[in-house]
Order: sequence, then structure tokens, then C-alpha cells
Amino acid sequence: MIITLRQLIDNYNNDGFTFFAAYDGDDCMDLPWKTAGISSAEWYDSDRSFSRLEKYLISDEAFEVKWKYIHDRVFTNQTLEENVQDPFSGFQGHLLTKGFCGGCIFDEDSYRCLQQCLLSLGEEDMIITGGFEGWPILHLKIPVRLSWKEICQEGYALMSILNTEDGLFKVFGSRGNWGKICVNYVNSVNGEFVYDTLDVVGFADADLLKTYESLLPEDLRDPDALD
Repeated sequence: MIITLRQLIDNYNNDGFTFFAAYDGDDCMDLPWKTAGISSAEWYDSDRSFSRLEKYLISDEAFEVKWKYIHDRVFTNQTLEENVQDPFSGFQGHLLTKGFCGGCIFDEDSYRCLQQCLLSLGEEDMIITGGFEGWPILHLKIPVRLSWKEICQEGYALMSILNTEDGLFKVFGSRGNWGKICVNYVNSVNGEFVYDTLDVVGFADADLLKTYESLLPEDLRDPDALD
């Protein structure tokens, strides 16, 4: 069966959006549509949301031609299962890595922290690639200067990817000196299901990795805090 883009994004649609919509009151100011300054109906509008998503999507062909060789400078050639089991070994040796609390590709805090570091590097774009086993791979290009408010204004389709609680995604840029692996997978351990949520961030510059950690809220710095 061929899955359409809309079906794929709906698979990634974070249940939290439906949950938060039930509490769409004046005191819930961190809702994405309120951050965007639009109504929840406009934010959820499929035609509007998918038309805005298109400008961030990269085709498989374009990714192979322009971005794959940089991806391979940042990440090792591992299988999905190997990356889930040990995301630290998914980075090339010139990058210094550290693990942080995960749960999605980006929330507002993790996005702004990485954005600030990348602006200091002169990086222009974040390339996001990955997905869930058995689903089509997604590739996106997010301009580093895009604010979180502007991301929220694009609607639920883009946010459904960034906030997904499923799959393994990698983030990198044109310079090949930084990267991020986001793991959100269910594993079977001793017959019990364990939900792995981990962000592993790597920089060639040790000071920049320390800066990233210092910018994160304290509750996101310790990957064991959610155990």
C-alpha cells in the first residue's frame, strides 16, 4: 500500500495536540496556535498546513544529491536498530557528544538552544531526516533563523513532525561539524516494553557543546531524570 504524505503526517500527529485542545483556555498560552497568534481552527486547517509544509520538504533525490555526503561526515553508517540501541556510536569520531532528555525532535526550549549555537557557527539550515521503521523517510530543511513562533504559524503538519513521539531522526547542517540524533522508540527488555527517549547532541567544538548544555533548562539536561 502506498501511503500519502497526509496519511504519513497524521501517523506522526502528536496526541498532545488533541489533549491540549480540550484545555484551550486563556491560561494555556503555550499552545502552538496561541504562540502563533492564530485560532486553533486555522492551525489545524489541513489545506493551509500542508501547503506551508511543502516549502520545508526535501525529496529523496535532492537529499541524495546535496545532503547525503554531509550526513555521512556527521553520522556513521549504522542500521536503525543499531542507532536505537546505541545512538552515541552513530556519530563520527570528530564530534564530542552528550545525551539529554528527549521525547521529540524539537520543543521550544531545545529548538532555541540549538538555534543559538548554530547562529554562532554561521549555520544557515537544519536538515532533518529520519522516520519510523516501515514508514517513508522524511527529509526537511529548516532555516536556522526561523523563530519558534514562525514554526508554530505553519500549522499542525510541520509541528506534527517536530513534536513526534515516534521514530529516529537525525539533524545536521551544511558545515558537517555538529549533529543531533533523536531516539523515540519502544524496545523490549526482559519481556517488558521500555520507551527510549533520548537526544544525543554532538559538536566538533567542546565549548559549544558546553554552551548548548548551559542553555538548556535544568530539567532537560539529565537524560536519566525521566526514568
